Amino acid sequence: HPVGRVKTETVLMCMPGGENVMQLSADTYVHVLGERDGWLHVILPREKLTWQTDWEGTYGFVKAEDMAVGISKTDAQYKQ
Repeated sequence: HPVGRVKTETVLMCMPGGENVMQLSADTYVHVLGERDGWLHVILPREKLTWQTDWEGTYGFVKAEDMAVGISKTDAQYKQ
């Protein structure tokens, strides 16, 4: 799955425009499952992000504009 990096502090929501699950600080990395209508469906890993998707992590939605998405952690790190 693609990797997303939080560009600026944002909120992980249970559904687009729904209740807040948690705050995500800048430079937090997640796996991106998909995008729809300006929202990314993501998984926040339980520990440090690795090449494997952490299916037991925390699921939620973030605004696509708050994320930089790449094919890997390194790629996402350098995207604006």
